[in-house]
Formats: sequence, C-alpha cells, structure tokens
Amino acid sequence: MDEQISKLDKRLTSVENEVETLRAVRQEIRLCIASKEDFLRLENHIALLHEQAATKQDVQRLELNLTERQATLEKNVANDMGELRLQITRLELRILRWLIGTVISVSGIIVAVVKFWV
Repeated sequence: MDEQISKLDKRLTSVENEVETLRAVRQEIRLCIASKEDFLRLENHIALLHEQAATKQDVQRLELNLTERQATLEKNVANDMGELRLQITRLELRILRWLIGTVISVSGIIVAVVKFWV
C-alpha cells in the first residue's frame, strides 16, 4: 500500500508541476491576447477617429473653396499687374517729358551763352 501511495504521490506531484507549467503558459498567452477592455478601448479610439476624420464632402468643399480663392487671387494679381504696368507707363512718360524739357532748357542756355559771348 505504501507503494501505491508513493506512486500516487509521484503522479500528484507530476500533475501539480504540469498545472504550474500550464498556469505559466496561460499567463504568457494572456499577455499576447487582447481582452474585452482592449477591444472597447480600440472601438472608442476608432469612433473618435471616425468623428474627427474628414468626409469626401468635406474635402470637396475645401477643394472648391480653395479653387475659388485661387481664382480670386489670380484675378487680383492680374488687376494689380495691369495697374502696375499703367503706373510704369505714366512714370516713363513723365521722365521722358522731364528729359526733353531739360534737354531743351540746357540747349537754350547754351545757345544764350554762346550768343552772349560772341
């Protein structure tokens, strides 16, 4: 009977060791497997991202808005360039008038000086 008890004791010890091994393996597996809380957090995070994400309509509205702004800016730049060209042309004309007036004045002064000395 002692022999049977000894065998049972060895088997029980063996089973206890295997149970401990299985517990350790289970613990390692738990670290790798997602829990319900993990899934809930992930779902909440996805819902938050979904709320904050732009829809196709949002992107289309933004694109339309940017296209309108670009057209307005191009129109304004074209108008400004036209005004600038006009101002440059007027300035060139003023400079040309002053230059011609200066040349005529200097020529008149030179002629007067020459007649005075001769």
